[in-house]
Amino acid sequence: MKILRFCPLLFSALLTLGCGDFNHRMAVESEHTIKDSAFLSISSAQVIPESEFEIIFAPSEQVEITEAHIVGASMYMGKIPLFFKKTQNGSHKAIGMVGVCSEKEMEWQIQIFYKDMTLQQQKTATLNFVATNV
Repeated sequence: MKILRFCPLLFSALLTLGCGDFNHRMAVESEHTIKDSAFLSISSAQVIPESEFEIIFAPSEQVEITEAHIVGASMYMGKIPLFFKKTQNGSHKAIGMVGVCSEKEMEWQIQIFYKDMTLQQQKTATLNFVATNV
C-alpha cells in the first residue's frame, strides 16, 4: 500500500524527465523504406521540435489505412497520431510533429497499419529516424 502513495510522484518525475527545452533544433537523419511494395518517407531533411513535417506513404496497391502514428523507439513518448489524406497520384500524405527530449539523440518510428484491398490482408509499414539536438 505504501507503493501506491508514491505512484503519482513517480509518474510526475518520469513525465518531467522525458521532456526538454523546446527551443532546441533537431537534425533528422531520415531514411525511407520499401516493404511489401509500399514506399514510406519523410520529406524534410531537418525537423524542428513542435514544428510540422510531411510524411509520404505510397503503396503500389489500393489500401485502407486503419491506424497511423509516431512513437518513440529509444524512449517511451506515447503515440503521436497521424491523419493521412489520399492525393491525386494515389500516395497518402500526413503532417507529423515530434517533441524534444532530454536525450541528445532520440529515435522515432512511424507506424502505419493498413489493409491491402486487393489481397484483403492486414499489413504494416514502419520508418525509423533519428532526431539529434543541435
